[in-house]
Amino acid sequence: MSNDASFLDVLINEHEIKKKKILIAIPCHLRLEILGVQLKYHMEVLSKKMSMHNLNVDFLYIGTNDLEGSYISKTPFFFEGCENVLSKKFNRCVSYALEKNYDFLMTLGSDDLIPFDLFVRLLAKAIESDFLSAPGQLYLFDIETQNVYKWIGYPLGTKLGVGAGRFYSKKLLNALPPNPFGIDKMYHMETTINKSIVQIMNQEAIDCECLSLFEEKDVILCLKSESNINQMSKFKSKNLCDINVIDIHNVIFDWLSISLKNEILELKKK
Repeated sequence: MSNDASFLDVLINEHEIKKKKILIAIPCHLRLEILGVQLKYHMEVLSKKMSMHNLNVDFLYIGTNDLEGSYISKTPFFFEGCENVLSKKFNRCVSYALEKNYDFLMTLGSDDLIPFDLFVRLLAKAIESDFLSAPGQLYLFDIETQNVYKWIGYPLGTKLGVGAGRFYSKKLLNALPPNPFGIDKMYHMETTINKSIVQIMNQEAIDCECLSLFEEKDVILCLKSESNINQMSKFKSKNLCDINVIDIHNVIFDWLSISLKNEILELKKK
């Protein structure tokens, strides 16, 4: 057994992760070819590793149209239809987690790929805080140029980590106001919910320094094209990126299978 594997087993046992009921909720927005890559990753890699460790994790996709539903109906994952407003889809992630009594909610975009090791480390951190945990950074893959860039999140959310891959505890979910991601918003949902989180943290005297997790090897990979809500060009033009160009086949992405790496590189041709 590798050191990484044994360390994960220790985390899983020490934090009694197998006893937790977890929801990974993913609002969909167009980009069916990218959604297809994520579904393949979740089926062939992530969910299999979760099953191997006997983790109690459900996947919920919240989409808009029958085409998205038809993609997801071929998988073991849940699908729910929703109006095509991104904030409403994210708000539904929260209300669904509360209705179904999940212990923790993780939100992902339908263009995000999270490594299993990071998932476990983040969940352990969320259990410790009984509040929130989030990655301190992620990598953006530019489908057009096939370069990868490091990004550390929006200014307000820097100490809270990035929104992709963020865990919310049941305690935090219950403390959030109605529609925490905003109403009728297609942009800046993360900024909106961060304001509510900061307000709750101030009331509860929670130290935000312990909530974000910086990893250099096991980092979320976000697949970006010009059809995304937040296009790659917007990240560059607003100078929000701490840019380090990295090849997709770098050791950082060892957790991706060769077939998935090749499929990601093929996205440019679609």
